[in-house]
Amino acid sequence: MLQQDTVSTRVAPSAPPCGIDPADLRRITRDYAARPERWAPRVRYAMGEHWSLRIHADDDLDIWLNTWLREQSTTLHDHGRSAGAFTVVSGRLREFFVSGQEIGVPAGESRSFGAGYVHDVYNPHPEPAFSIHAYSPPLTEMSYYSIATGGGLEIVRTLDTDVPIN
Repeated sequence: MLQQDTVSTRVAPSAPPCGIDPADLRRITRDYAARPERWAPRVRYAMGEHWSLRIHADDDLDIWLNTWLREQSTTLHDHGRSAGAFTVVSGRLREFFVSGQEIGVPAGESRSFGAGYVHDVYNPHPEPAFSIHAYSPPLTEMSYYSIATGGGLEIVRTLDTDVPIN
């Protein structure tokens, strides 16, 4: 479809980033993926939007489970002041960048990013996908974007992500 180059698109975070480094977040998601006893009983797939569940939260970190059926997407978004990482545990996902480029992220691969990073993660494949995400500081808001005429970003909405751990 599009080139396989990784292009980082960033929006200035509202405050200086703090918390756990993105490379360490990547390691955390990989370590968590290797311990299915911590998450396997909680995994669900849902029609409509992709399913997500926060399963860990402390002062420095939160961890989320995400499942993806075919054509489910996050749409273009950021993670507020949080850095993040995700590991694809099963299936395959695609990561889309504002530049129009995208990359494939198959099972066993991970991605990480700093605060203010804008992307879309989606599953164009027939098989379901499952991923584990970590954010630091813990995720409290996400802004969603559209690509404006001329290629800039326009904020569509900003949502709080303060949800109880289920």
